[in-house]
Amino acid sequence: MAALVPDVIYLAVTSNSLPESLHSLGLRVTAVLTETLNQLASFNEEVDFQTTPQIKDYLGARRVAPERKMRDREKEALANKLGFHLLSLPGWWRPACVQSPTERLNSLLQRQLRQLWRLYWELETALSHAPVPSSPKTSLKCP
Repeated sequence: MAALVPDVIYLAVTSNSLPESLHSLGLRVTAVLTETLNQLASFNEEVDFQTTPQIKDYLGARRVAPERKMRDREKEALANKLGFHLLSLPGWWRPACVQSPTERLNSLLQRQLRQLWRLYWELETALSHAPVPSSPKTSLKCP
């Protein structure tokens, strides 16, 4: 996924000089973006970061990124112990009926991100082809 520029969404939603179709597409992108961010924020809402001292080590309080310090199994075991959600999917495809609840959430997030990217790309493309609104001519008058 390339960069998502918030200014593009802001322009589509707030500009009165753009066509209505771009405005409604901007609103759809905003809704999907909000839903995706809420979904990401909800993944770890049950983790008590105040009373769990091990979370400091997991988050790299020792200034060492956990990915470099821990093996995958250790990281997964600690995350499961703390109730911390890992954003990983199995390397091979699994049907939804045999996925763990975490894997199902991650698959849902992956679909959500694809939808967000498609809509955002559509909005960015439409904005690049939209007619440039003309600004009123102003003349400077000298006193």
